Amino acid sequence: MSQDLPSRARVVVVGGGIVGCAIAYHLTRRGWNDVVVLERKTLTSGTTWHAAGLITQTRGTEGLRRIVQQSLEVFRDLESQSGIGYQRTGTIHLAATADRWEELRRQADAASVESIVSELLTPDQIVPHFPLLDPTGLVGGVLYPDDGRGNATDTTFAMARAARAAGAILL
Repeated sequence: MSQDLPSRARVVVVGGGIVGCAIAYHLTRRGWNDVVVLERKTLTSGTTWHAAGLITQTRGTEGLRRIVQQSLEVFRDLESQSGIGYQRTGTIHLAATADRWEELRRQADAASVESIVSELLTPDQIVPHFPLLDPTGLVGGVLYPDDGRGNATDTTFAMARAARAAGAILL
């Protein structure tokens, strides 16, 4: 390494991908300013670009739903700081059988307890949200309007920028 680590470095994060920059971001958001991120090449030069970036709140457990909700708060914070956040596209979960419709309604009910916004839709109400869909055979659907997608590379750069602004050093 051509540079020595700063003597004030208490935390050294290895890797300048989404995980390393997220660690630096969260530590600096909690007041740590003695964080150093070490990257052998450039930010996101590893496997970060593989991330799909889908942000869907409906998950099988309460814990997983809370993780996604916390992630949405991070995206909103990043957006307010850098203009980079996530694109709110919404998702629609479809049911073609009565059993699947019951399952989707239960998921929506469980999600509502955790303040996840959802809307039960009839087949005809789904079409305006997705005009290419043929609703024949559908029983219903559930719209989650706050779901969306993010770009892992953009998110990494936004987290790195925020961490750097809060005192982290990226080498």
